[in-house]
Amino acid sequence: MILDEIEYIGKIKQGKKHGKGIVKYSNISSFEGNWENGEKNGYGEYNLTLEQFFILGGDNEKNI
Repeated sequence: MILDEIEYIGKIKQGKKHGKGIVKYSNISSFEGNWENGEKNGYGEYNLTLEQFFILGGDNEKNI
């Protein structure tokens, strides 16, 4: 499932997400965590709707 990012609130370095930040997605979910050169990096938390909770799985280190 590919989601459109609708908003990013956080630090930027050379035009890319870098440091602590929050991304809000088109399906009303969000991700809050650390970024490096525009990619999720290390620890982070997804905030999901109840419907999404039961189908989520993946590896944040591999960005899936």
